[in-house]
Amino acid sequence: MAAIRRVALVGSGALGVACLEGLIKAGFKVTALTRSRTKFEKYSKDVEIKELEYLDPSSLAELKRTFEYQDAVVSVVAPAAIMAQQPLIEAAAEAGIKHIIPSTFASMGGDSAARHLPGYDQIHELQDWLIARSSRTQDTNRMTWTTVNNGAFMDLVLNYPFLADFPNHRATLWDSGDNKLSCTTYPTIARAVVGILRNYTSAACKNRWVNVHDIALSQNMVLDMAKKADPSSHWDVDAHLDTAKVLDQSLATYRAQRGSGNTVWAHGDTLVHTLLTSAVMSGRYKTNYEGDLQNEELGVPEFTLEDLYGLVTMRTRGEMV
Repeated sequence: MAAIRRVALVGSGALGVACLEGLIKAGFKVTALTRSRTKFEKYSKDVEIKELEYLDPSSLAELKRTFEYQDAVVSVVAPAAIMAQQPLIEAAAEAGIKHIIPSTFASMGGDSAARHLPGYDQIHELQDWLIARSSRTQDTNRMTWTTVNNGAFMDLVLNYPFLADFPNHRATLWDSGDNKLSCTTYPTIARAVVGILRNYTSAACKNRWVNVHDIALSQNMVLDMAKKADPSSHWDVDAHLDTAKVLDQSLATYRAQRGSGNTVWAHGDTLVHTLLTSAVMSGRYKTNYEGDLQNEELGVPEFTLEDLYGLVTMRTRGEMV
């Protein structure tokens, strides 16, 4: 296979920075496309930075010209722009890109039963479109693709009161507290991206989604580690929530208020937050990737319990992970 050497990174944010650093470390020649070059300015010695409204239809011609000098595209655009990536993907194909990793980084992208949940309708719609596109016999440009299911973002899980409220030493258990959820740090997602680009023609990567994680953890695992790391602290653990009941009630409320058509949610949307939290913790959807991981194929090591304990210890000290 022709090796990928030149990569266009589209978008920024925390994940974008992690991917940029991972690509540079892996030796790729990177062109970063961003709306504001200040976000990547400190990397200007190592990468080419282009300021571009990459999702604006008026920028498609320039986007295609940029892609003509690349081998692969990695998109890390925000969740609100998932379906807006279609013209970008077509521009990449027309420019002769070998492989693209669109932005669908999430927890339930590999479970079609989740397509009725807010935001996941767009992830699954884009994946359906990619599958249909890659199967068209008249498509002479055989650009391939991979999407990434990375579970929950580890920083959201540990830095915010998702499973445990570290500053106030409080937790409300979902069911028994033993439901497990795959979680991944930004640097590990970046390592998965590198692994995909190095193995893009393999059966593990070609025209499919991959599952990667650092570790599958539960509330009780985190709470036990927090108590071990700080034995003097007292944790208030509230009564168990009936996860299935919370999920069904919040889903019914969501549909009643907003109809059957899903929309991308706004930050601070408590209804959608409750709905998605109960969904990932319910066991109803595939959010624990144990037994169905592509970490090994991508050269991405999993966390040990000691690795997780190190992050939990940071949180008990008031440090962010």
